[in-house]
Amino acid sequence: MFWYLYFLFNLLIIVVFLRPRKKISYLTGLITILLMFIVDYTAVKLRLYVFYGMPSFYNLPLFYLLNGFLLGIIFWGFKPRERWLWLYIPLISLLFTGVERLAEIFGVYRHLKWSYWYSFGLNIVALIVVTAVKYYIDDVLFSK
Repeated sequence: MFWYLYFLFNLLIIVVFLRPRKKISYLTGLITILLMFIVDYTAVKLRLYVFYGMPSFYNLPLFYLLNGFLLGIIFWGFKPRERWLWLYIPLISLLFTGVERLAEIFGVYRHLKWSYWYSFGLNIVALIVVTAVKYYIDDVLFSK
């Protein structure tokens, strides 16, 4: 139930705040869900942590993965100018780590050989990768 509610909450943020401003980037959603799947699938296989929830896709709750798509859109939609990314990325990473804690409280996620500090650091690295890939695709592949 947690993953469904979290999905609806993220969808509401997109519809209410980002859609009217036309700040939706589906590309960042795709980049995020792909990166999230690779990292979390590997971590679950290594038994670093475990997810609970149905339906599942490769032992990851489907709505957890779909949240990754929405979170990528939200991350990019609220992204400030480049000079503020050094502050924005750690703040968003802290927020995502807080959601991870909520998921653990609700019993849909559990650490096995993992910690919140690892998650915080991994979130920072992942958001930097998402930002770099998005800039690369926009500037190099789609530049005129």
